[in-house]
Amino acid sequence: NNVLVRIFRYIRNAMAEIIRYCLTSEEHDGENVFKVCRPEIMGNPFTFLPKNKTKNKNLVKVKTRDEAIDLYEPYFDAMIKKDKRFKAEWDKMFDAYLKYDTVYIGCFCGKGERCHGDIIAKKLKQRAIKQMLKNLDIKKD
Repeated sequence: NNVLVRIFRYIRNAMAEIIRYCLTSEEHDGENVFKVCRPEIMGNPFTFLPKNKTKNKNLVKVKTRDEAIDLYEPYFDAMIKKDKRFKAEWDKMFDAYLKYDTVYIGCFCGKGERCHGDIIAKKLKQRAIKQMLKNLDIKKD
């Protein structure tokens, strides 16, 4: 048990901070800043907004914000496998996550609102944990 506790403390301390910010109220710049709003490659194709509230017309309309965000996770998983541009942006984001202390994910969702950027942040953390655990296995041998 003590070994597991130490491993998870190591992982938690080694992980970068992910800050999801609102593009209308904050500005960030650098190699550790990623816009995930529409029409960017990692933008959410699902929307609950009426057509007159969004510029992108090629969206899948759903009833609620929660539904739009819940649908993003399986969409994300599919896009990683089938879209080279999406995968390249994901790899670039993950490389920044490993390199910098902080990664910024920008969308138009407000602070405190649920956002597909939260899914991306969760995926970054999961990928980092998997990689760290894999590295621990290699070092153990």
